[in-house]
Amino acid sequence: MPEFELPGWSHSAYENDILVVLTGFALTMIACDLIFLWRALDRLIGRVRSRRDRTAEPAAAAEETRDKGAVHEAELV
Repeated sequence: MPEFELPGWSHSAYENDILVVLTGFALTMIACDLIFLWRALDRLIGRVRSRRDRTAEPAAAAEETRDKGAVHEAELV
């Protein structure tokens, strides 16, 4: 597969050390942002999961109570 090339621009971009350094710096900054953001995202995911679990518990308890009531009614018949 031939390399993508813009006539007149590609050669100067590949030969320009400043662009290479800036690209490396930008990639490093992106990696650092992801590292620091991961902790915040992990905490956010934990909060969402705990909130979801708390809302699911009352629904599960109500369903269990309803099932016990149905079994009790069946025993009475």
